[in-house]
Amino acid sequence: MAKIQVKRGLKSDLPLLDSGEFGFATDENELFIGNKSKNSQVAMLGENAVLDIKYGGTGAKTAQEVLYKLGCKPRENLLINSDFKVNQRGKSSYLGSELYSVDQWRLRATCNLNVHDTHISITDSNTKNDPSLTQPIETTLKAGTYTLSALVKTTRKVFDEVYLNIWFGSGWATEIKGYKTISEEYAVIYSVVNLPQDSVAGTYFALFAMGNDLDIVACKLEIGENQTLAWQGTDGRWNLYETPDYGAELAKCQRYLLVFNCRPTYVAYI
Repeated sequence: MAKIQVKRGLKSDLPLLDSGEFGFATDENELFIGNKSKNSQVAMLGENAVLDIKYGGTGAKTAQEVLYKLGCKPRENLLINSDFKVNQRGKSSYLGSELYSVDQWRLRATCNLNVHDTHISITDSNTKNDPSLTQPIETTLKAGTYTLSALVKTTRKVFDEVYLNIWFGSGWATEIKGYKTISEEYAVIYSVVNLPQDSVAGTYFALFAMGNDLDIVACKLEIGENQTLAWQGTDGRWNLYETPDYGAELAKCQRYLLVFNCRPTYVAYI
């Protein structure tokens, strides 16, 4: 069968093409066409293709990076103190089971939670069935699709995956899809779930550590089937879309816990 092939080679070796002549750079997977006295690049679309800004695209490789480059606001996070910065109890470490730690977050299986400037860490969780970290959801979640996500890395791996889910009062939500494989570098894990009915009292967000030691930067619960917690740059690093306003998050937390730092009061009798 006859076939048509265009001039091809390394990008640095492509000659000046005649007008209308194509040339393909095999090392960069870029296509060029001769345009009078220069070679002009031709935008190529296809699987995993990236449309550069100069061709009307964003230069992004993922939907999350598109969102960031367009300057769009991500969806609302239904969690409170999602980056763990509010810590009214003031401790640097929490150890126990069924124990509240940093504001709004509860340890549901025996493990140690350590507070750091940029993240929290869960160590020695030694649990395979019970959620290690949970947050009660104060609003009613309507039946539908939700995405749970977390920016994490592991410092000791027992299982390849951790799990995210919603307990809606009478059962766990049904997972539709997700990516929950952890590594020694920070990455976003996520789970898209279907909530079969409106939630009731006792609903909570849960992260199952599965016996792994984890460093966690932030978590998110949002409506819809794509995560907008973080985006991955060309250098491979993950970046949060936005940092929660500390004052606003503190005000939300103080509806449940308000710490008073008072001097002792002395009473004098006459």
